[in-house]
Amino acid sequence: MNESTFKVVLNIPEWLGSWLTTTLSGLTVIITLYLFFRWRAGSSYGFLNRLYAIFIGGSEFHHDVTAKFWSDRKDIERFNALFNTKAKSLNDIQKFIIWIEDNELDLRKFTTLKDWFDFEKRKVKKPKKWQLATPFVFTLLAYISSIPISVIASVDAALIKFNDERQWIWLGHTEAKSFSLNPFRDHSNDWKLTKSDCSNTKVGAPKAAKDAQFQQKTINIICESFSNGEDSKQIDKIITEQNIFWLIAIILWLLTLYSFMDVIRKAGANHARSYLLNKLKKARLRKEVSAPT
Repeated sequence: MNESTFKVVLNIPEWLGSWLTTTLSGLTVIITLYLFFRWRAGSSYGFLNRLYAIFIGGSEFHHDVTAKFWSDRKDIERFNALFNTKAKSLNDIQKFIIWIEDNELDLRKFTTLKDWFDFEKRKVKKPKKWQLATPFVFTLLAYISSIPISVIASVDAALIKFNDERQWIWLGHTEAKSFSLNPFRDHSNDWKLTKSDCSNTKVGAPKAAKDAQFQQKTINIICESFSNGEDSKQIDKIITEQNIFWLIAIILWLLTLYSFMDVIRKAGANHARSYLLNKLKKARLRKEVSAPT
């Protein structure tokens, strides 16, 4: 099966394929960790400090002023990371703690809101309807997009298209079958050509050619690939290259998760806003009752 007779979804040189997959996977892990720390803690100083200590050495400051400043920053970052808040100073944290305790508030109501809770003013923002709908739509789009990507990465067959034909097909070691990305109608089982069909030159192969609307020479090439050692190696190479789609699928899954969490946060903001107004009202009445006359 000559490479000039077909196209593939990816065309990565053999020497580059495994290196590229490993490098991109490593970079994805590092970037994901960096973004997680930045998203959770509000900054990435702690993460960068650990990288600095690993590659250069020394994780603490020596001058009293910088050491005190860094100690405060670590407390703020740790508080933000643990409670999922966006405190900017120790003073903000102290006021927040007093506010929670004085008004007998449930801390968990506010620690998932991120930008929808003004930590400094201690107020919950009210999201508009379109702000609720947008991340929900993006969640669906990211998830739907990940489905064909993960299929390409997981199927043990090469996704190719012969230059003289119009459709893409799955070509494995013992069978070839139709490929479809249509989410509304599954075309993936429209036709199938197996190794045993190729032996049946009167019924099997002609029927597959008719169902697939392929030229006879294309059917011959496919049948030959089932028993040709070089073709088998070529198919394995293409399958290996397709593994890189796992990386794209993981990125899309992370985007899906992030968008879904955004939906949860905005929905939670509506609930937390009503909860806060009600609790502040009760706290105000309680103080009025207990105040001396």
